[in-house]
Amino acid sequence: MKGTIIVCLRDMLAEQNGQSPNGWKDMLAASGMDRNRVILLSTDVDDGQTLALFGEAQKRYFKSHEELANAYGHYWSVIYAPKIYTAVYKGVKSARDFLLKMDKVHVQVTETMANARPPRFQYEEKENGDLVVHYISARGLVHLYAGLARGIGTYFGEKLDVKVLENNRVSIQFPAAAGKAA
Repeated sequence: MKGTIIVCLRDMLAEQNGQSPNGWKDMLAASGMDRNRVILLSTDVDDGQTLALFGEAQKRYFKSHEELANAYGHYWSVIYAPKIYTAVYKGVKSARDFLLKMDKVHVQVTETMANARPPRFQYEEKENGDLVVHYISARGLVHLYAGLARGIGTYFGEKLDVKVLENNRVSIQFPAAAGKAA
């Protein structure tokens, strides 16, 4: 994975969980990395080590995988990414539009950044306004995607109802759709 994923995790743990620099180094070591490793946004980091690092974060600071996914998704979507990836947010007015834009963004990232392998998405719009997102990635981080989608809802001031349907599908109900269904 790209280092930006890990930099976001590090910043989140420091800002929201009070993790010290030495605590971060301990987590790196526990994840099989050099405790003094410097990770830049574009650094390539082994998937296994990255997932081990998320496992360490969960073990130390969160009660469940879902709690970590939601915390990370909120931090990435509301705090981290808007500062780092301003162009992606520019001109987008709703959570639905943002989420529908992400496959094109990931295609562009794959074409322009060496070794980038972000997930791909296919979208299925339901008559009731729900959006079913098909998450396409060998990494299997669909729960993390669900947390990110919830975070995008928060960023746009929308309370999304996000449910993981299977290991590769997520259902998202938007506030306007919820009103229509009632």
